[in-house]
Amino acid sequence: LPICYNVINAAGTAGTPGPGCAQNPKYNNTFVQNLAGKTLPNAPKVKVNLGGQYDLMLPSYGFNGFIAGSTRYQSRTQFSLNQDPNTIQGAYAITNVSFGVKDKQDRYKVTFLVNNLFDKRYYASSYNELWVAPGAERQVTLAATYKF
Repeated sequence: LPICYNVINAAGTAGTPGPGCAQNPKYNNTFVQNLAGKTLPNAPKVKVNLGGQYDLMLPSYGFNGFIAGSTRYQSRTQFSLNQDPNTIQGAYAITNVSFGVKDKQDRYKVTFLVNNLFDKRYYASSYNELWVAPGAERQVTLAATYKF
């Protein structure tokens, strides 16, 4: 997709529009890039979150267990408004899992978590092909909470 740009003359008084430009009467006939029907930046067509938790009742103990998991999927994403083909990220999914125990009086909870279980490499955002923010790598956490 050609990008709209202007080539300014040596005096800086006039410009010649590049191949991706079209005059638009809505904007005083200035040359703008026609993005009709193109992908919006940072807007995947499909984004799905699926998660759940199973509680394990342990009648002979003073605590119960739990197992939880979630998966987040998104289709390919175009990061750049000007439709730069170098700023497209393919579809990906991130899976998180956790398990732990919680006492029956709800005073304490111990949880073991793994975020990004399969250590999927992805970008959380991008401005152009040189400026990208990587997504979180696999994180393993042991958390404990106690209510007074």
